Amino acid sequence: YKNLNTYFVELASHYHAQGQQALKKMKTSRESHLPELVEKSFYRAADFYGRFIETFPSDKQVAGLLYKKADAHFENGQFDLAALDYDKVGYDFKQNKLAQKAAYASIVSYKQHTDKLTKQDADKVLLDKWHGESVKAMLKFARVYHNDPRAIAVLTSAAQAMFAINQYDRAIEVASDLINKNKRLSKNLKKTAYGILAHSYFQKGEY
Repeated sequence: YKNLNTYFVELASHYHAQGQQALKKMKTSRESHLPELVEKSFYRAADFYGRFIETFPSDKQVAGLLYKKADAHFENGQFDLAALDYDKVGYDFKQNKLAQKAAYASIVSYKQHTDKLTKQDADKVLLDKWHGESVKAMLKFARVYHNDPRAIAVLTSAAQAMFAINQYDRAIEVASDLINKNKRLSKNLKKTAYGILAHSYFQKGEY
């Protein structure tokens, strides 16, 4: 088992590094084999990280390798898978030093995924679903990591996202919480929050 443990990590690290090198090379070279090499390398890296996590779920390396697995997905443009793995590190391993960083990375990944779907003219139902997941991730981050300096800006983004998908009642609730529970709210953020309230009430016809 010990050998298998090392084997998975070494293979994952090898393919991850190979993918990163190929990705870097793509910026300066137009060699036709590079995109496929990038995709396969990151895919294999994520696969071997996953095999380790599945085989040794209690190992102390799990959180760190799950973070690297998320990185491999992200670098491969698989932002949906990256978001889910970052989320696990951020909230299932809250004592780990990577947790807060991972929780924020999940928000970035959700945004990248919804942007990608928008560019692909994805089905509205699918896009709404991922917008919803994105908002959930923002609200969870602001609640769990409320002492993080980015928490207020994240909460503001969540309210704006809800407004964009016509969730006016929820936007009012979040914007009100933002104003009432943050005594040190910056002038710009407070202005944004009041703007969200005004727009939401206006859209609901309550003005």
